[in-house]
Amino acid sequence: MPLLRRKVIDSTTEKRILTGLITSTKFLKEVYPQIDYSYFKNSYIEKVARWISDYYETYELAPKQEIESIFEKNKDFTYSHFPLLYPCIDSK
Repeated sequence: MPLLRRKVIDSTTEKRILTGLITSTKFLKEVYPQIDYSYFKNSYIEKVARWISDYYETYELAPKQEIESIFEKNKDFTYSHFPLLYPCIDSK
C-alpha cells in the first residue's frame, strides 16, 4: 500500500499579500486590476482575496475591520479555517 505524503505549501508571501489587501486601500487599488486568483496556492487565501475584491468593487476601499462582517456573510468559512486573520482584524 503506497504511503500518502502531505505537500507543505509555504504561504508566507500569500499571507503578506492578503494582509495588504485587507488593511491598505492604497495597496488594494494598485494590485486589484492585476490579481490572478490562479496564482494562490492556498485555497483559503484565494477565497478571502475574492471576497476582498468583491468588497473593493462595491466600496473602492480595503475592508479593514469590515472583514469580520464579510466572514459573517460567508458562514461556511470560519476564522478557524484561517488564523492569520486574527492579527489583521485586531490591528486598526
